[in-house]
Amino acid sequence: MTGHDRQWELNRLNFEGRWCGTSHWYERNTAGVLDLTSPTAVIESTCYSISFSDSDTGLWDGSGLRFAPDGRRRLPLCRAAYNSGGQCWQFRGAGGQSSLALDGTQPRFGHELNLFRGRSRSMLVLLYAPLAPAPAGGPLWQLQSLGVVPFRCTLAPEPDPPRPAASDWRALLAEQEGWPGELERLEPGHWPAADPQPRPCSPFHSTQFSGHDSAPASPMGWSVRCRRRCRRGRLRCRWAAASMPSTSSS
Repeated sequence: MTGHDRQWELNRLNFEGRWCGTSHWYERNTAGVLDLTSPTAVIESTCYSISFSDSDTGLWDGSGLRFAPDGRRRLPLCRAAYNSGGQCWQFRGAGGQSSLALDGTQPRFGHELNLFRGRSRSMLVLLYAPLAPAPAGGPLWQLQSLGVVPFRCTLAPEPDPPRPAASDWRALLAEQEGWPGELERLEPGHWPAADPQPRPCSPFHSTQFSGHDSAPASPMGWSVRCRRRCRRGRLRCRWAAASMPSTSSS
C-alpha cells in the first residue's frame, strides 16, 4: 500500500456515511466585527451523504450548503484522482482539508477540520479573506467566516446519545486541564504508507488558549484558537473539544 492509498482508505474510514446536522455560520459584519456569540446564518438541514460503490470509487452528495448554488453539490470520488492538489489530510478519527499557502489572487483561503467519535462528526470551517486596501507590507488576511456543524450519521444502527449543552469556553478549557495526549504529524505531499506512531506530548494546558484569539465554545462544545489575522507563512490552528461528558478530548 502506498501513502496515497493509505490516505484514501482513511478518507473512506472517516467519512463514509450520511451525516446530517444544523450548520451555524458566523461572519464578520460591515463594521468589521466577528461576533462568535450569535450566528449570522443557521441551516437546519445540512446533510453530506458520502458513499462508495467499490474500493476505488464513490460519491459525495451534499445539501444545505452555505456557498453552493441552491445549497447543493455532487462530486464523484475516485482513488486515482483523490487529493491531487495535496490539500486533504487524514488521521484515524480526524480529517479535513487546508489551503497550503496564502495566494493573493484568490478571494479566500481556509481550513476544514473534522473530528469523529463513534458515529458523530464535528466539523469546523475557518475562512480568511484579504483586507482591502492591502496595508503596507503586503496583503493582510483576516478571519472572515467561521462555520460549525455537529453531525450525526443517520445510517448508524443505534444513534449516538445527544450532545451535551455547550458551556462557556473557559469552563470547557478548565474541564480539560491536565488531560494527557499524543502527537501525530503529517507533511503535505509526503504521505506515509503506514500510520506513524503517535508521540507523547505535554498535558493539555488552558494557557495555550488564553488571550484574544480564543473563540467561545461553539454548539459542538469546541473552543478554538487561531490567528484572527495573518500575512504570510503557515497558519497554526489549535482546538479543544469535549464530545461527551467524562471522556477524553480529541
